Amino acid sequence: MRKQSINLAVPTPCHENWDHMTSNEQGRHCASCNKTVIDFSLYTDKELVEFFKKTEGNVCGRLSTYQISNPIIVTEQSNNSFFHKLFLGSALASWLGFGTNAHAQQADNGMTIKQTSTAQHTHALKRPRADTSCRVSGKVVDGNQNPIQDATVSFYSASDDSIVTTVYTDSTGSFNASLPEKYYKHKMSFNAYSYRHKNLHEDFTVQKTQYFKIELTHYEHMIMGKIKCNPH
Repeated sequence: MRKQSINLAVPTPCHENWDHMTSNEQGRHCASCNKTVIDFSLYTDKELVEFFKKTEGNVCGRLSTYQISNPIIVTEQSNNSFFHKLFLGSALASWLGFGTNAHAQQADNGMTIKQTSTAQHTHALKRPRADTSCRVSGKVVDGNQNPIQDATVSFYSASDDSIVTTVYTDSTGSFNASLPEKYYKHKMSFNAYSYRHKNLHEDFTVQKTQYFKIELTHYEHMIMGKIKCNPH
């Protein structure tokens, strides 16, 4: 897993009226400074990180107070993990094939060997383990029961507050996650731009499958001005 994090700030807020500005593709045009004020309040975590990673200098924009008060964190699956698994799978297949070929060659030479069959190895490898994980699913909506897409649902260990996993809601506001047994007691955090975050403390020791419907309150207060980005 690869984590990217940035902090956004507006050192000197602008007090121009957003509603009096002319709309354009990126946000609105400010006649006072003749610049486009980008509406970052509509951006997802990933879009914000990608934008400021490619941008140098200050940018005029509009942010929610939540975006300024909290670090913007994006966790991505590393490609190395896929290739690592692929390599291990290939190595295992080669080992099994080598065992079979060696057995055949030695038999042709008239040598007697004692070897566990490949079929027995394969059977042992495919033996399923008991699933002890807990399944968490749900839906994140706003005050009008409309689904919130790309809301961040994070799970933290109750013992040391370390992050266990993070998932994102789809276009219907739905999410699904699976947690290992040792994290049955955990904290759930729900975040979405322009909405107040919500935390829940849950214990899945008894009931391993649960569904949550989370309603987030819209965060109306916005701040405009030149944005300073501080990467971590």
